[in-house]
Amino acid sequence: MSELPNPVNVDAASAHVEEKHIRQLFAVGPEPEPHVAKVRSYVDAGFDHIVLQNAGPDPDGFLDFFATDLSGRLRAVG
Repeated sequence: MSELPNPVNVDAASAHVEEKHIRQLFAVGPEPEPHVAKVRSYVDAGFDHIVLQNAGPDPDGFLDFFATDLSGRLRAVG
C-alpha cells in the first residue's frame, strides 16, 4: 500500500469517513437483516460465491452469529 505507507497516512485518508459511509458499503453490526440485504444485492447481480469476514475483535462471536442468525437466512437468499 504505497499510497498509505504508515498510520499517519491512514489517519489522514480516513479523517472524513463517517460511520454512515461504512454502512453504505458494508453490512455491519449484530442485526441479521443488513447482512441478508447486502448478500441479496450481490446474488441479484449474478454473484454465486459470497465471502463473509469478521473485521471486529470477536471472531468467535461472529461465527456464533453466523451459525445462529445468518446461515439459514442466507441460504434462503440464493
